[in-house]
Amino acid sequence: MCFFKKLSLLILLIFCFVFTAKGSGTVSEMISETGLGISGSFDFYSKYVWRGFLLDSDPVIQPGLGISLAGLTLSLWCSFDAAVDDTAMSSEVDYAIDYTYEVAMLSLSVGNTFYFFPEYDSKSMEAYLGIGIAIIGSPALTIFYDYGDEAEGGADGVYASLDLSHSQPILMDITFDIGAHAGYNHEAFISGDGYDIALSGGLTIPLFDGLTIAPSAIYSIPFGDLKEETDGAQEAELYFGTSLGWEF
Repeated sequence: MCFFKKLSLLILLIFCFVFTAKGSGTVSEMISETGLGISGSFDFYSKYVWRGFLLDSDPVIQPGLGISLAGLTLSLWCSFDAAVDDTAMSSEVDYAIDYTYEVAMLSLSVGNTFYFFPEYDSKSMEAYLGIGIAIIGSPALTIFYDYGDEAEGGADGVYASLDLSHSQPILMDITFDIGAHAGYNHEAFISGDGYDIALSGGLTIPLFDGLTIAPSAIYSIPFGDLKEETDGAQEAELYFGTSLGWEF
């Protein structure tokens, strides 16, 4: 656990350093001239729910950092338990590479995520392909293939995600954000086929100079084999969170 706290602190320090650098005209101009995009997040959620699975019923802290250039993005994301009230060991570190190409109203993405779970000494790898359309609802369809070795913690399964989102300005630059998600799981950490849907609502509140805070509530509902006793007996979960985000 100490490792994750140190890693999260490191991301927060980088987050603060780059944010401070943005306030310096000279540094900001130098970074802008390179074409680099730098973003950070520091999130807090009351639970950790992923694709219909309850991974941790304790509150979690989830920091992340991304660097992008010419459509290519490298990112680091991690999660750790902020309390010790259950027996779950959900600590996680993910490294991802993504390439996104935009043409007209379409956005095409391809990438790979490397998952590490040190507390279980396990890992997995997942490739994905996605397409998004810049119309009302911003529909996006993403197909994930986990090709990790099951003996090492991989899923060796397929997951498909359809996501919709919309942001409506309500006061000055504050927006009311709603989202809907539907997922199909074929043998990814389950023995058969499972489904999950999620509905979310929240606000995005600009603070200053690219920094935003976004409180939200999410309701996740599992179906199919996700609810079977042999696959974890997942149940519907309501959870809340706040995301602090920043873009250079």
